Amino acid sequence: MLLSEALLVATCVLAAVVDHRRGEIPDSLSLGACGAAAFAGAAASLSASADGALLGALAPSLLRTAGGALLTALVPLLLWRRGALGGGDVKLFAAVGAFLGPLRGLEACLASFLVGSLLGLVALARAGALGATLEHVAGSATRPFGRGAAEVPAAPQTWMRFAPAILLGTLAVLFLRGGAR
Repeated sequence: MLLSEALLVATCVLAAVVDHRRGEIPDSLSLGACGAAAFAGAAASLSASADGALLGALAPSLLRTAGGALLTALVPLLLWRRGALGGGDVKLFAAVGAFLGPLRGLEACLASFLVGSLLGLVALARAGALGATLEHVAGSATRPFGRGAAEVPAAPQTWMRFAPAILLGTLAVLFLRGGAR
């Protein structure tokens, strides 16, 4: 398990650094990490298999890896379709889920969105847009229906790199909830 966790953390650190510098997460990093997660899970299953039955040992591990990747990337994929998240972030979430499995992957996803929300508030404050954004939110919340709903001015857009939030959310799950798998 230690190798699997080290690969996951290394992937997230590298993704956060590259995303911060270039504004993108290379597909080769995220998709390569998904492959590494499958390989690490399969190797762990084979070494733990007492009877040496190849398919019996590999099937649960591969299902867990694929299920973790798909389930963890589901909400980010929906956000990507709405233009609220980048495609590299979705693939990085899939890699996190591939390493952690479905339950821990979803926990990392939730933790990442919580961290991202806090980092977003900081980014808005640094850009001088926090007050206007909070005004927009308050206006939208007090007039969700009816005549005045269309009169709420558009909120300012402040973009932030999300891979650092994914890194911090993943680290939180690893340290607070235990390791991978």
